[in-house]
Amino acid sequence: MPNFDELLDNAKKPLYPTCTEFSKLSFIVKLLHIKAVGGWTVKSFDMVVKLLQAAFPEAQFPASYNEDHADKDECPKCNASRWASSTTNQKRIPQKVLRYFPLKPRLQMSKKTAQAMRWHVEERVDDPNFMRHPADSRVWKDFDNKYDWFAQDPRNVRLGLASDGFNPFNNMSKPYSIWPVLLVPYNLPPWSCMKDPYLMMSLLILEPKAPGNDIDVFLRPLIHELTELWEEGIRTYDAYKRESFQLRAALLWTIIDFPANANLSGWSTKGKMACPTCNLETDSLWLVHGRNIVIWVIVGGWCQIIVGEGKKILLMLSYWLDLGLRYNLDVMHIEKNICDSILGTLMNMEGKSKDTANARRDLEDLGLRKELHLQHNGNHTSMSLACYMLNVTERRSFFARLSEVKFPDGFASNIAWCVNITEGKIMGMKSHDCHIFMQYLLPVVIGGYLRPNIRGALIEFCSFFKELCSRTLDIIVLQRLQANVPIILCKLEMIFPPAFFDIMVHLAIHLPDEALLAGHVQYRWMYPFERYLGKFKRYVRNRARPEGSIAKAYVHVECLTFFSMYLNDIETRYNREEWNIDLVGQTSQVPSLFVFSQKIAELHAKTPPEVTDDIYALACGPDPLIASYVGCIMNGIQFHTKDLEGHRRSQNNGVVVHAHHEGLPIDFYGVL
Repeated sequence: MPNFDELLDNAKKPLYPTCTEFSKLSFIVKLLHIKAVGGWTVKSFDMVVKLLQAAFPEAQFPASYNEDHADKDECPKCNASRWASSTTNQKRIPQKVLRYFPLKPRLQMSKKTAQAMRWHVEERVDDPNFMRHPADSRVWKDFDNKYDWFAQDPRNVRLGLASDGFNPFNNMSKPYSIWPVLLVPYNLPPWSCMKDPYLMMSLLILEPKAPGNDIDVFLRPLIHELTELWEEGIRTYDAYKRESFQLRAALLWTIIDFPANANLSGWSTKGKMACPTCNLETDSLWLVHGRNIVIWVIVGGWCQIIVGEGKKILLMLSYWLDLGLRYNLDVMHIEKNICDSILGTLMNMEGKSKDTANARRDLEDLGLRKELHLQHNGNHTSMSLACYMLNVTERRSFFARLSEVKFPDGFASNIAWCVNITEGKIMGMKSHDCHIFMQYLLPVVIGGYLRPNIRGALIEFCSFFKELCSRTLDIIVLQRLQANVPIILCKLEMIFPPAFFDIMVHLAIHLPDEALLAGHVQYRWMYPFERYLGKFKRYVRNRARPEGSIAKAYVHVECLTFFSMYLNDIETRYNREEWNIDLVGQTSQVPSLFVFSQKIAELHAKTPPEVTDDIYALACGPDPLIASYVGCIMNGIQFHTKDLEGHRRSQNNGVVVHAHHEGLPIDFYGVL
């Protein structure tokens, strides 16, 4: 973007030496106006510019729509050097480095994947009362109604964009940060969508710290490619229908944690107006002693979703402002922060509790909860134990119960490792541990420790997250959650001090609104992306250039995925009979037991039989095709026997059978 002086200079400069009708600026503005009215693509605009340059070599035309500065060593706008080290005797080091993986080649799909990309139209059951896939959401359907030409071809790709930073060294003392930008296609069925083989890394941003507002610079090549995929598409081959077609793609929304959300949305997530949904209507309060801002629940007529326009880089996508939800609130981090606040406050953990001496002083200034005000006795100041806190004995009992809990195998990590019964502390829980604790453990283990009103409010809050994270979303249930969550937070406001209600607690009030708009949180949270990125850390060998190791590892994984998909296409052309595999083994010696069994079988075959059925069954012995195992897998879930679990910290021998008895439904519970 030229500065004001450049624009003024171009307004005075004639288009060519003898031109009196157009200046350089006025002609370019007129040309851009025609592009907008006529719906020209960037490619067609560049073709016209090149034609004009060839016809009028003396005219002052731009090089292209996006004028290329690739050969320049200084920024034409601010004159900043492109290089961190620009001396001739040293190798020039760039100021910023970006690794870009083009998107278009990875949209060439195998036959199996090309068929799966149609699932959302050809096989999905459209139920107006339930949501099971992003295609059931209002955002998806409204987009189809707005751009029906895009929706007519089910092969056109709907994408979600996610980004997260991580330290490749697993050592936070080393100030190094890598920010990958990932894309996920939503056309796939639920059992394939969000899985590792279909997550595509687009950018690898290398910065000592988070890219912050500079992320616009790094996103530019991706946005340029997305613009081309929307306006022009790419000619590709459909391996399933065996035909070529023009494939297009659209970006539905972004997925990023809340602090980094400000970099993409352009709305600050800190301060008095930290909530991007409430916007200017955010009801905030500055706590003098706690020196932080808390956000109160708006009761009665609380605000609807107000979505900011976003930053200029995303506005380059012509359809961006027509999307119903552009920036998702990440349920994973919201739930973890709320869980940490609840657990730290209940257990009165130093550094984790929201109930501190300063929080009590703020209560005194506000004239609230006199029973919680600090008690002054001369020079000594003390804090009374609040009704929502557990004493030392209760904390030890609470954590003792936690240490004995066994989870289904693969359901959660061993939370007992995080528990210190002696000190009454729990430390080191990961995001998924907090997810399990909040939805499954806390409502159970909290029983018998707190007053009924406190226990009831916490259980309602836990049930809120559990219903929100359901695999099948009932519209009626979501509307009930939408109405109940302000009431739940008001109940908590009557229990916990104001310091408890930071921005993360407040954001829970908007989660049902987003679910009603965009559907399941499983397609809009950071869990699959963090799991995907975690496996690349072990590939780091060169600590001087960790990004190179990760980039090579990613290309290697991409190649393996590409090869395996096409190998599956080949294997599906053959069945077991065509391989002509002899599965019957031959032995040179016949065991005596076989001779005995054969003789009894001959006697049993006579009419009448000379041996009874019981003798014949015993002579046959055990079936050699039947084996005994200590585990089995059913419907993708692994089970073990009860005997095996005596030496394990996890359990999964329990089974339930849904049946009927005398016309009434009844569930049978047992063990293997």
